[in-house]
Amino acid sequence: MRCFPAISAAIAATLLFAGCSGEAPVVTMPDVVGKQLDVAISDVKRAGFGDDVEVLGGGIFGVIDESNWMVCTQEPEPGAVVSSTPRFTVDRSCDESDAPSIR
Repeated sequence: MRCFPAISAAIAATLLFAGCSGEAPVVTMPDVVGKQLDVAISDVKRAGFGDDVEVLGGGIFGVIDESNWMVCTQEPEPGAVVSSTPRFTVDRSCDESDAPSIR
């Protein structure tokens, strides 16, 4: 059972070289319209965007509890490459007039 150190070394080398490509990963925007804000933010982070998203709306006091707000619109559109900070417009509930015209 001496193959374990060799396998471990091979895995470590693969991970080391994979992280040295020098290219930023391409992040594709998920579809988050109609989702709770906390879920939408989690989806964007899972897609690979590590910074904060911009949230528009939230009433007089702003967004205090993200789970109380729904994403009505998003920028960029679903499937687009995220090249700048994603922007969500939120409200307590969304009606069809808030949804993008592509839907």
